[in-house]
Amino acid sequence: MNTEHTSKKTFTQRHLGPLLASPAILVVLGVLVVPVLYALATSFSSVAASDHSLSFNGLANYARMFSDKYFRNSLKLTVIFTVVTVFAEIVLGVAVAVVLASLPPVVIALIFQKYIISGLSSGAVKG
Repeated sequence: MNTEHTSKKTFTQRHLGPLLASPAILVVLGVLVVPVLYALATSFSSVAASDHSLSFNGLANYARMFSDKYFRNSLKLTVIFTVVTVFAEIVLGVAVAVVLASLPPVVIALIFQKYIISGLSSGAVKG
């Protein structure tokens, strides 16, 4: 490896990647990170709707939220729904995989023909 060649790169050549990525990073920060941090900050505050002022109240919002029976019921139903659907998806996915593995390749090709053809035609159109 020629170290003389790599050490003689200009500033722009060395930093072109980060310079080109910086607008995308700024957009991600502005669209994702800032709202999450703001929501986290307001979750520890009492917000007055009339003048949009924030006053820190610690974990009082979370204590009130977890003491609410409707929230606890919603949380319980969400957890149950998530566990049941993920388990069902895994069981059905494995069952379909086992059935497909036992079929001859020609039958599998016929089953997935529409996906194969659409991918091939899309690739042919794009060049």
